[in-house]
Amino acid sequence: MKAEAFAQRCPKTAALLAGAVGEVFPSYAVGVSVGGHEWLGAGGAARVESFFDLASLTKVASTTTLLALLAQDGKLSVDARLADFYPGFSDKRVKLAHLLDHSSGFPWWLPLHAQFHLDKNPGPFDPAKTPGEARAYYEKAILESFNPAEFERQAVYSDLGFLLLGWLLEKIGGAPLDALFQKRVAEGLRLPSLRYLPLGRSK
Repeated sequence: MKAEAFAQRCPKTAALLAGAVGEVFPSYAVGVSVGGHEWLGAGGAARVESFFDLASLTKVASTTTLLALLAQDGKLSVDARLADFYPGFSDKRVKLAHLLDHSSGFPWWLPLHAQFHLDKNPGPFDPAKTPGEARAYYEKAILESFNPAEFERQAVYSDLGFLLLGWLLEKIGGAPLDALFQKRVAEGLRLPSLRYLPLGRSK
């Protein structure tokens, strides 16, 4: 089947990697074919140099990988209790492994973002509050959302559990998550363009 015919059958958001003679070309595109242009707002159509939001793939590519590397360094264990890192959490059954496999008993999400809509919901913040104060509030809200009756009952995909893991990795790794990822993962794989993108930065 020709590449053009195959591309017509793919969703418009799909990205297709084509291999030729068993070789992979990681640094540049060897060809681009666009069928059925889908404009992305003012930015125009996606191009070879476009950034793509990996969203929840960061759970695997970043958080899980960094946890494995720090475990390899002997700095933590997946069998460590969550309460050892978060004194405000009292359930001794929950281990880091439970956060990794989404069986911890934390819900999948909370409307934490709503606290920043100050004009509609003043919440605990005002513009003078710092990111550290926001995180402390979020951390407390997440820990309080734990449902002991749901522990190990089933796997519930949880953004909240991975937020706790990410903050924990920052404490142990001694640097922000984006810096840890860049040094330990992206640079190690020689993928400098794979990165967290800070707010206000477009490149």
